[in-house]
Amino acid sequence: MIGKNFCWGLVLAFFVTGCASSPLPLRKKEVNKTLFRDPAEAEERVGMLAPGMSEKDFFKILNITPKVPYTILSIKDIQFYLFGDSRLYGPLGDLEEFRQRLVRFRGYSIEYRALDLAAWVSGPTSFTRALTGHDILIVGLFDNGGLTKALLVGKKFINEREKIYIWDVFGGLVKEFPATAIDSLK
Repeated sequence: MIGKNFCWGLVLAFFVTGCASSPLPLRKKEVNKTLFRDPAEAEERVGMLAPGMSEKDFFKILNITPKVPYTILSIKDIQFYLFGDSRLYGPLGDLEEFRQRLVRFRGYSIEYRALDLAAWVSGPTSFTRALTGHDILIVGLFDNGGLTKALLVGKKFINEREKIYIWDVFGGLVKEFPATAIDSLK
């Protein structure tokens, strides 16, 4: 006759094995998901943007309506997307002239994001965490009402996996516990 504990052990083993093959969705983040079919369409639309076009045409090509959330960029952000750095160097007179030129610029950023985070048991002492989707930022910079630069920044395809061991998660607690326990005795 097979023992009761052995049977429960088999049930638990089958359960853990079943969980290993089926991911558990943890979090989903979507921003402007319906704006484009996929990242390739977003890239294609950004490619249709031409220097000198108006802000109205920029928004029309990207299907941006008043209901679509977008961000108006600060001068530091505009400088970063134009030159790759937001710090200013040079003589004071030149810097003031440069700042006055940047004030004429207007910039917008539109997020296009669909990220899924899932996890599953991948062994007796570990689990795997996976992040999939895309995380794109479309940036448009305008000088005197005309498009100067259009960028597609970010990752068009994300498929990242990370194996996490139980002792990595609980190890910090175990290391901190003795010091806390000793301090409370004083």
